[in-house]
Amino acid sequence: MRMAEWLASGVQAPEGRVLDYLEKRGVTSEVRERLDVGMWVPPDTPAPDQSFWGRCGPKGEKIADRVVLPLFSPRGEILGIEARSLEKDLTGYRVPGTKWAPHWVTTTNPMEALWGQGRAWIVEGFFDLVAIMRVASAQDVVIATLRAGINQVQVEHLRRFCKGGVIIAYDNDETGRRAAVGYQDGGRRRFGAVDHMERAGLHVTRCTYIGKDPGEIWLSKGDRGLMRAFGAY
Repeated sequence: MRMAEWLASGVQAPEGRVLDYLEKRGVTSEVRERLDVGMWVPPDTPAPDQSFWGRCGPKGEKIADRVVLPLFSPRGEILGIEARSLEKDLTGYRVPGTKWAPHWVTTTNPMEALWGQGRAWIVEGFFDLVAIMRVASAQDVVIATLRAGINQVQVEHLRRFCKGGVIIAYDNDETGRRAAVGYQDGGRRRFGAVDHMERAGLHVTRCTYIGKDPGEIWLSKGDRGLMRAFGAY
C-alpha cells in the first residue's frame, strides 16, 4: 500500500470529544466532507514509511484520537497530515519525496475553482479557513498554510494557476503582519508573503480587520462579525 493511501485509511469520521470540539469551532458535516478533516484511528497495519514511526508510532498510536488535517496537493492527493490534540499540540508528517510539491490544508479539489478564475484566500490556521469559508464566494478557494508564511513552491503554483488574485488574511498580530508584509531587520529588509507573490506577478489584496484572527472573530461575533470584517473583499 502506498503511503498516501495508508494515511487516508487512518483518517476516520470524528466522534465523541473530537466531534464536539470541531462543531464548537464551526466545522459542520459539509465542511468536514469538503476538507476531509477527521480523527486519527490507527490502521490495522504499520505505516509503509518507517520515518513515520518515530514521530507518530508505527500505526500512529501517538496521535490516536487527535484531529487530523490532511495536507493535499493541488490535484487532491494526500501529501501529509497535521494532527492536533484538543490542547493544540501539533504533530506533522510529510510523505517522502513530496518536498517540491505545494501542500496545504484546503478543499480536496481546488484546481477547478482556480481554473475558473476563482480567488485564493490565504490564512494561517485551520479554524481561520473554516471561518473564511463562511463568507468567501462559492467560486473562491480558501487555503490554510498552517504557519505564518508561504514558501516559493506554493507561490509558484499560485502564479501558474491562480488567475483571479490572492487575498491574504493572516492573523492580526505581529507575527502575522510580519509574515504578510515583511519587516525591517536592522539594515536588512525581510520580505513577506505579499512581496513574494507580487514579485511573481500575482495580484494580492491584504485584509485589514479588527480582531485576533478570522477563527476568533467567528467565535466571538459570529457570522455578522465575519461579514463586517471580510464581506467587502
